[in-house]
Amino acid sequence: MPQLGARITLALLELENIAHEYRRGGILGGSTANRVLHGISLELVAGATVALVGESGCGKTTLGKIVADLVRPSEGRVVFDGKAISDMSRSEYATFRRSVQFIHQEPYASLNPTSTVGRILEAPLKAHGITKNRREGHARVGELLETVGLSPVDDFRDKYPHQLSGGQRQRVSIARSITLDPRVIVADEAVSMVDVSLRIELLDLLLDLQRRLGIAYVFVSHDFGVVRYFARNHRTAVMYLGHIVELGDTDDIIQRPEHPYTRALLAAVPVPDPDAHDLARPLPLIDSEPPANSSAIPGCKFHPRCLYAVGACRESIPPLEDSGANPDHVTACFLAGTLQHAAAETTPEVRTVRR
Repeated sequence: MPQLGARITLALLELENIAHEYRRGGILGGSTANRVLHGISLELVAGATVALVGESGCGKTTLGKIVADLVRPSEGRVVFDGKAISDMSRSEYATFRRSVQFIHQEPYASLNPTSTVGRILEAPLKAHGITKNRREGHARVGELLETVGLSPVDDFRDKYPHQLSGGQRQRVSIARSITLDPRVIVADEAVSMVDVSLRIELLDLLLDLQRRLGIAYVFVSHDFGVVRYFARNHRTAVMYLGHIVELGDTDDIIQRPEHPYTRALLAAVPVPDPDAHDLARPLPLIDSEPPANSSAIPGCKFHPRCLYAVGACRESIPPLEDSGANPDHVTACFLAGTLQHAAAETTPEVRTVRR
């Protein structure tokens, strides 16, 4: 059993020391590298959920694409069912491609605007030889539409994406993701582009598919409120500038956050209380915006924004380890065990940023 400080303990799919950088050419030649992931190790148990939460630009979408092999990492490897993707035979890789699917954030952009819903859902079935003829394909598409709540199916089969609402388009995206009976689905901000009133319906649909089909999720979101609903009784990894800074059971992280960044994310979640008078709650941050160039920051990448940073934070990167209170709750913070006391002594009126 690996130590939690080095890896998130799961089993079906493993990410081993994943790092990634995007390169771009300069005006005068050459190229510059922007490293967006730093030594991420993570595992996923069959039928479970790991939520990735953090601000835009923290690397969570890139990590999700690496899970689905839509992006190849610059360093490290992805292991599925005990075998690295890079070492798979053609048939083994075909099985992997069927087993790991991706739900994109923007359903309109990810659906072919020139194809009907029926053709969109039938395409992967034909490509992988799951249906042998038109009659089988027609029947399977009908089953998929009913599964995601688009019925009567004849009202949707021949429509084009632009003829559907945002929620209906995302249901088509979800239907497409389960056409090949996957074992893992990466849901990248899957409900952020639909009306608030529809989000719970879509989240409940995904949860129902998990219960019925045993699907494991890598659930990507910037919203801790959504994560709490979807990943309750599962695990959450908090990401900051390409690093996992806190990991544990979702409820434990929300109730007992140990990293200052996690506390800031939770403070940013709106409180649905019509009687609340402090609508501009202070965020426990020195700076509301992440740095433009994180590679130039020594030590902990969060220390320029952290209220509690000490000398060690500016000199070295804290390891991801437990603080002693809960071995399943690990945090990359030198002050994780004492943050509760430090937070109580801080004067928010002087040292916090208001939204």
